Amino acid sequence: AEAAEPAPSADGAIVAFTSSASNLGAPGRQSRVYVRDGDGVEVVSDAGAFAFEPAVSADGRFVAYAARRRARAARRSEIRLYDRLTARTTTISRGGYASEPAVSADGRRVVFTSTAAHDTKPSGLAGVFLHDVDTGRTRLLSAHAPVALDAPPPRDSRPLLCPLARGHALAA
Repeated sequence: AEAAEPAPSADGAIVAFTSSASNLGAPGRQSRVYVRDGDGVEVVSDAGAFAFEPAVSADGRFVAYAARRRARAARRSEIRLYDRLTARTTTISRGGYASEPAVSADGRRVVFTSTAAHDTKPSGLAGVFLHDVDTGRTRLLSAHAPVALDAPPPRDSRPLLCPLARGHALAA
C-alpha cells in the first residue's frame, strides 16, 4: 500500500508519514500515522481514527496530526499530539474540522487550522489557532472581521507568503 505525507525532523533522521498498509498494522484501509527512525517503524496514531497530515518537532519527539473518528466523517476532525518519549497522546482541538498542524521545536505549542467557533470567529469559517500544551489554552491567531459584500478589494491584494509551509516545525 501507499505511504504519503512525509514530515521530517530538523535533521531528517526521523520521518513521520501516513499509510494504510496492512503490513504496518493498519486496520483495513484506514490511514494511520507512523514514524520511521533508526530503530524501525512505530505507529503513533490509534486504530480508532483515520489519521492524516503529520508534523514533527525538530528533535522528532513530538508528532502532531489530524484525525477523524470515522473515515467518512469528513466535516469533523481534531488535532492530536503524540509524545514518543512517554507514548502519551493529547487531544489539542475539538469541534469543527481541524487540519494542517505544525508543532514547535520543543513540542510545547501546536498551531492548526479549524472551522470550530471561537470567540469572535463564527463556526464554519477556517481560522488559525495556537494551542499552548503547558497551559491547555487555545487562542485564535487570525482575525475574522465582517466584510461588506460590495466593498472594493484592498489596495494591495497580493497574497501574503508564509515562511512556514505545512508540516514544517515552528521555532521554539
